[in-house]
Amino acid sequence: LTLGSLRKHLREGEEITMDNLSELVTKEKAAAAQKAEMDLRNMEAMARLQAHLNRMAADGISPDEIVKSTLVWSPSDRAGMVSVEALAKGYASEYGRLLDEAAMQFRPTATSGVRNKDLIQDVARVMMGGEAKYKESLPLAKAMREASDTMSKLYRSKGGQLGYLDNWFPQNHSARKMSKGGEAARQTWKDFIFPKLDRKRMVDDNGVALDDDALNNLLDYIYTTITNEGRNKYSIPDTNELYFNTNFNKRHAMERVLHFDTPDNALAYHNEYGEGDLWGNFTNSMQNLATDTAVLDMFGTDSEMVFKGLSKWSKGADASFRHTEADAIWTNLVGHEYTFTHRGVKTMENVRNGLSAAYMGQVALSSISDVGPNMLNRVMNGMPVMRAITGLVGVTDEATRKQLVRVSGFIDEFTSQMGAGARFEDPLGGNLGRRLSDGVYRVGLATKWFTKQQQVWSLDFLTKMGELKDLPFDKLPRQTQTLLKTYGLDGDWDVMRASSIDTSGGGRLIDFNDISDDALRARVFGAMHQERDLAVPVPGAKARALVNRGLSPNTLGGQVVLSAGQFMSFTATMITNIVGRMIFSSRLSTQDKLHYGASMAVGMTLLGGMSYQLKEMAKGREPVPMDTHAFWLQAMAQGGALPLVADLMLQGESRHGRSPAEVLLGPTGGLAKNVYDLTFGLGIEALSEDGDPAGRAGRAAEQLSMMVPG
Repeated sequence: LTLGSLRKHLREGEEITMDNLSELVTKEKAAAAQKAEMDLRNMEAMARLQAHLNRMAADGISPDEIVKSTLVWSPSDRAGMVSVEALAKGYASEYGRLLDEAAMQFRPTATSGVRNKDLIQDVARVMMGGEAKYKESLPLAKAMREASDTMSKLYRSKGGQLGYLDNWFPQNHSARKMSKGGEAARQTWKDFIFPKLDRKRMVDDNGVALDDDALNNLLDYIYTTITNEGRNKYSIPDTNELYFNTNFNKRHAMERVLHFDTPDNALAYHNEYGEGDLWGNFTNSMQNLATDTAVLDMFGTDSEMVFKGLSKWSKGADASFRHTEADAIWTNLVGHEYTFTHRGVKTMENVRNGLSAAYMGQVALSSISDVGPNMLNRVMNGMPVMRAITGLVGVTDEATRKQLVRVSGFIDEFTSQMGAGARFEDPLGGNLGRRLSDGVYRVGLATKWFTKQQQVWSLDFLTKMGELKDLPFDKLPRQTQTLLKTYGLDGDWDVMRASSIDTSGGGRLIDFNDISDDALRARVFGAMHQERDLAVPVPGAKARALVNRGLSPNTLGGQVVLSAGQFMSFTATMITNIVGRMIFSSRLSTQDKLHYGASMAVGMTLLGGMSYQLKEMAKGREPVPMDTHAFWLQAMAQGGALPLVADLMLQGESRHGRSPAEVLLGPTGGLAKNVYDLTFGLGIEALSEDGDPAGRAGRAAEQLSMMVPG
């Protein structure tokens, strides 16, 4: 018990006597032990990071590429480690395997509505300490509580500060709902919440219950903070210095400020002033914990400062403090700080979601070319190639699906709104806009197609690993050896292959959950999920950074960039991942790269041609003649083998019939042109003597059809 700690206890109003001195000493010992443990974790993280930096620098890799490799997968396949993004997927597997039943109960409806609303309300009631109205709620609440405890424990094990809250369920507040009604909104909100609070738990820093005046002042502060999105808490200096999230290990440490007296009153508050749906709020909080755990695992408890130092190092000593791709990737991974929502943001987000519904009704047909990257990824990893096709034809029975969830933590990633849309754009916007857009993806079978591909790839990967478990590393096939080396798992193969074989669902899947080391288990699953997302292309932080340049979606500037780049996430993914691996991968020889590129171009062109013809027939048109250059250019563009720029250069317009200027403005700019053509354009033409009434009617119908969902 040091003099400094004694002063701290006195400042906090504690009375120090001989009776409680022993208790204080015990507390200080526990705090010192915790600090020593965190210091050890930090040293381990720094040692791993330094070894990674030294190894890649010795291989002649640029500082910028080294820094990016810590955040996201490197197309050179030379990182020899699992990136933060992949590691977050690995940690997410920990809660995924516990939430299968809940995910199936609360997955969105076919039109992206909330399924089983009464049941999720009851589950939340049970988790907050209330009595269940439905017997089905008890096992679901137990599984969700276990998932929450598991993720909290992992976060704390990496240095995160997170206390345990009894009867925890995430609270979300809608600034829009709270401020609705103008000047009177503040008092309306306070009158609603005041009688619902648990006054015994609404205490000050010394544990003394707040009186009416103090509680009223606290509610004023909370209202201002939420409705102003925290502006009142920040004083941002006028500087060009980049800012990163501070106190990263404390992002989840704030205890709940608003304590309700009953679970029913907490739910009443959510229904009146909450944001989002209860299931989505819960899974989002779990995913945030997984991401933050991965960041702490990589960079230690001073993560933001460590990355800031690496960012400066990558730019060089003489470089100005400019915003680089690595900085943009970082903000896409961990979120934005000091950015507040502009009033026009939600409107622009909802416009984009409406355009998604209008343009993406046939996206499932457009996704046929996914089979190409899937097959080539299987070749690289020594997996059965034709299963990329035959596996999609067969039906994955419920027992096998449940087995996959238990073994790999893979739950349907699209059990929340805007799942499939995340392949093509950033899933933002108001609830109605998201539902409209996501409903089109679901009804159009894009969600089912994509999920099926992921399931089959995961099953085949775990089956293949199970078949190889009896072989030492030096006897493994070359493809498997290089795969393990790519993620720095070659030295861990003996631990990995000691895992048992799970046969509970009919398949023979290796169960890496037998690995006792939490960090290694997360790395193994992270590597697996990363390769899956390369086989079935999913936009990651790098692709999003390429589109949004790290700009916050809460600003008008960010919205303009997102609108211009709408539907480009998938193209960006193909460039950064598929084409990037073809050009830079150390796993491929020059001959392999040429074969890889030729196979990709030919295969995706053929699949693109099939997709293009099916889309034409779905519109009620005759198949397009295939003996013209125009058809094969369309096939290349549709399949992804022909970049958009070349598409425009060769044809003067995109595959949607838009000019280069309209493409640069994005679908939102195209919508503005459609509205103009439909109103002023047709009006001006009608006033001219040369107007053609039948032609105008046809063009009007065509313009309107481009704005209708489906």
